[in-house]
Amino acid sequence: MHNRIMTRAALLFLLTTFLTIPARAVDVYAIANLSGDQYQFGSFDLSNPDTSGGSGNFTYTWSSLGSVSSATLGNVVYDSTTSQMYITSGSYEFRTIDTAGNQGPILGYLLNSMYGMAFDTSGTLAGVNYSTAQVISPVDASTISSANLSTNATTQFPGFLTYSPSAGYLIANYGSPSTLQNVALNGNLTPIGTFSGTGFDDTQSMSLFASGNSVYMLNGERLYSVNTSDATLTRLGTIVNLPAEFANGFSGAVAVPEPSSVLLGFLAVASTLLACRKSRKS
Repeated sequence: MHNRIMTRAALLFLLTTFLTIPARAVDVYAIANLSGDQYQFGSFDLSNPDTSGGSGNFTYTWSSLGSVSSATLGNVVYDSTTSQMYITSGSYEFRTIDTAGNQGPILGYLLNSMYGMAFDTSGTLAGVNYSTAQVISPVDASTISSANLSTNATTQFPGFLTYSPSAGYLIANYGSPSTLQNVALNGNLTPIGTFSGTGFDDTQSMSLFASGNSVYMLNGERLYSVNTSDATLTRLGTIVNLPAEFANGFSGAVAVPEPSSVLLGFLAVASTLLACRKSRKS
């Protein structure tokens, strides 16, 4: 009886600890645009910035991954249903890429050069270019379906599409002024609002990515949170430790949650305790 009570108490303590600590860290994988038409894949930790500069001046440390690429890189996407990340290279090539920056072989060729690509939570991959919204197979990059946009979309850099469970597919549409818009897979574009925020510069990249229901924008080296109701931008800080040749911003970004070390520890200890109980019973 005493052992059973102790086991239950230990499990309850671990569960309480797990519930009171943030479940996941979030790494953002992105494509940094470099001068001379070169590109560098890399990442930064979204969940643990240096906050010493105060609100709006946090710093997020960039880590370059893999080699500098002279092939045009744009649109890095992540399928949460398979835990697989993909990238486009040379505008039309569709490849896997791992968290160390290693690209896999070409899976297929996109029908169009995509302004933006994003997976929804069910594993559907969407792509948007100047005139169409497409559903794309991640197996071979073939077009499953295509619909004409109700109005044409424009961008200066790839990476302008993301998906939020609460807001759907969103694009950062370049124009005078630049706007946040919802895009449906039937092609309907619905304006949400005009981008505005401290230091925002729409002559530089407007790369959107989402973490859960929160939407973010990389604009040049600046990081903003995006209000999906009216397109106002709240400056969070800047990405630091970027390559010296960094120019104009990013051409794609995606947030990838990491499994919680707390959860993994809880499961490991819980499994050990349960195994001990079974062993004693036998």
